[in-house]
Amino acid sequence: MSTTGQRGRSSDESSGGNEERVEKIRLAEMRMRMAALERENRGLVQAKMEAEERLLRYAALFEHAPVGCLTLDRRGAIVEVNQSGASLFGTDRARLTGKRIELFLSVESRAAFSAFLAEMFDSGRRMFCEVEASSKEGAPLAIELVGMSLEDGRASHLVATDITERKRIVGEMERSREELRNLAARLLSVREDERTALARELHDNLGQLLAAMKFNLAWLRRSMKCVGDPEKRKAIRAKALELGAFIDDAIATVRQTAGDLRPAVLSVIGFWPAIEAETARFTARTGIACAVEPCGSPKRPYTDKVSIAVFRIVQEALTNIALHAKADTVRISCTASEDGHTLSIIDDGSGIDEAELSSPNSLGLIGMRERARTFGGELAVLGVPGSGTTVAISIPIRHARRGP
Repeated sequence: MSTTGQRGRSSDESSGGNEERVEKIRLAEMRMRMAALERENRGLVQAKMEAEERLLRYAALFEHAPVGCLTLDRRGAIVEVNQSGASLFGTDRARLTGKRIELFLSVESRAAFSAFLAEMFDSGRRMFCEVEASSKEGAPLAIELVGMSLEDGRASHLVATDITERKRIVGEMERSREELRNLAARLLSVREDERTALARELHDNLGQLLAAMKFNLAWLRRSMKCVGDPEKRKAIRAKALELGAFIDDAIATVRQTAGDLRPAVLSVIGFWPAIEAETARFTARTGIACAVEPCGSPKRPYTDKVSIAVFRIVQEALTNIALHAKADTVRISCTASEDGHTLSIIDDGSGIDEAELSSPNSLGLIGMRERARTFGGELAVLGVPGSGTTVAISIPIRHARRGP
């Protein structure tokens, strides 16, 4: 065989070997692709099964939730509702589905719900709304709606909760609180009336009796000249002087007690002079310097009821400062605005912390707040430990007087 023939056979054999290797490579690649597709298919099947399981759990949760669950479109029509939601609106699911939810609300609630629906879709935020519907028995129901629009903006999910009982309890608590406040105001008024009556009784009866005793004692002193024995006259005179001192102390005590029971200085010398007299007694008793910066009418800036209440609050605040504040100075100031007056008692003492402010045992603060509420005012206490305390009383403009 010639050399040329041998070369041709060798070339054919080489070409066949290449084709066989290529086929093997292709077959291996196909097997790899098939394995990848099988893995991907198994992943898809697993994901589908998990999604179906989650869907079943969601469907069960949706269906058996103790609160109403609804899906609404942008018009407010009900796309989907669970059994609790249907029961809440007093009808069955078939009647609700496809209907606008507004049809099942009271006429008074529809405007508020329309605004809630529009803002919920426009803002994309979670929104709250309170509406009223009717139960199956026809009784009004208070319903709280909490909703948020879906990402595509075509629908929204709502949770509806019956808050009728909660509102009833809150209403009863508010009424009870109002009754207690009215009772506290009545007790304060009765106490002031009793103080007035007792102060008048002390002044008119005991005061006159002590005055008569002092007159008789003065007569006794003058009559001592008739006693012949100088020693007896001296002894009688000493006893008379001692008795006179006792009577003077008793008269001063009666006046102080009557003044404490009923601050007559309010009607005699006026509100701000009475405050200045009270702070002068406070300084004399405690050594704490006190400055007064008045506003409004100098004598009668407020009605009688308000004047007494504010005066009592100032007394209580000064007592607290003397007992607890360790202050060097106190300033009582008043500022006027279109809404009324704000009277502040400011000390530079040790301050008050949040625990003391909120403690139910801080009866003095509670009493001060209740006195302020009797005339529609508010009392705020601001304190920083180590930096003093401010008691601010807001007095509505309707209680302020322009004239003297």
